[in-house]
Amino acid sequence: MNLFNITVAIIGGGVAKAGKILFDLINETVKSRALKPIAEKAIVIPATLGNKAGILSADALALEKSIH
Repeated sequence: MNLFNITVAIIGGGVAKAGKILFDLINETVKSRALKPIAEKAIVIPATLGNKAGILSADALALEKSIH
């Protein structure tokens, strides 16, 4: 987050299933370790697509390739 000035990080897959306890801990760690201007805005959130992100992306790519 410090290197690229990222204020939102999204975690997906099986890790995201750990839920609120994990994300609370991650966000506390980010707030304590990130540079102050970043830490004030930084947040880590679970991906909304969960484990479906990969298959949906592959499906979208295949659909795009078939159209072009």
